[in-house]
Amino acid sequence: MAPAPDLLAHYGAAVVFAWAFAVQAGLPAPAVPMLLGAGALSGSGHMDLAVSILAAMTATLGADVLWYSLGRSHGVRVFEILCRDILSSDCAPAHAGKPDGEASST
Repeated sequence: MAPAPDLLAHYGAAVVFAWAFAVQAGLPAPAVPMLLGAGALSGSGHMDLAVSILAAMTATLGADVLWYSLGRSHGVRVFEILCRDILSSDCAPAHAGKPDGEASST
């Protein structure tokens, strides 16, 4: 597999989009080095700066909409799955999402 700078130079905006989406969706990867690389390539004329910015903004907005939609449609279940599988097991209180710890009727 090619190093990240070579991938960025060859595929440009697609790599910026995929990397920014993955980072915003929760993948533990460093976003700043990739964005700095895109800026450096844009400054040297190997990438279009406007396209790079548009790709990064579209990706982050898309990932945010994905998380918002998951939270809106599945609510506490998504939070509980994240706490159980990804975060520590003590991050989801039993009354999360219910006012004053009351059980909901739905």
